[in-house]
Amino acid sequence: MHPDILELARFYKSPLGRMTRDILRSQVQAHWDPNLPRSMLGLGYAPPFLWPYLGSERVVAAMPAAQGVLRWPHQGPSATCLVHDHALPF
Repeated sequence: MHPDILELARFYKSPLGRMTRDILRSQVQAHWDPNLPRSMLGLGYAPPFLWPYLGSERVVAAMPAAQGVLRWPHQGPSATCLVHDHALPF
């Protein structure tokens, strides 16, 4: 079961969601330096953690069909796609 995409977006805009995002983002960045060229694929509601990687060679936020999809980033070309759990990576 996947949470609704709008609920996830609301959560990450809340104070608790921003704190959660900051903690998780720092853990991701500790393993993958956002200043190095790379390709990044985030599965699920990954935009809160992918922002630092927008300058990378490729960045894709793959959101499960059962969850729904939102456009990300809000400006410029979209880096999101809708995926089916049984057909990964695409």
